[in-house]
Amino acid sequence: MFNLRQKLWLLLLVISIFTAYGCATFKPGPIDETLFRNRGLSKTDGVFKVTATILSREETREIFGLDLYKKSIQPIWLEIENNDDKRVWVPHFGVDPD
Repeated sequence: MFNLRQKLWLLLLVISIFTAYGCATFKPGPIDETLFRNRGLSKTDGVFKVTATILSREETREIFGLDLYKKSIQPIWLEIENNDDKRVWVPHFGVDPD
């Protein structure tokens, strides 16, 4: 019926639709960023400052409304500050733009 190439394209299409639907329907809860941002660890190289904080199980439930830890997902707060005039590209695969 379908050759291998057609099956792969169909699979890619189905995965893309489900991914887009999942991203479009996610509405995170209100975030009091100061609660977890204050305990973040930062590293600076003179131009860039990267701060990361691991969200607790309770914070994760409050923000996402789900127990992501139960699904083996550990969300982090990642903040990247660019102190240079040059633009830098950060790959967004797996990173929520909000």
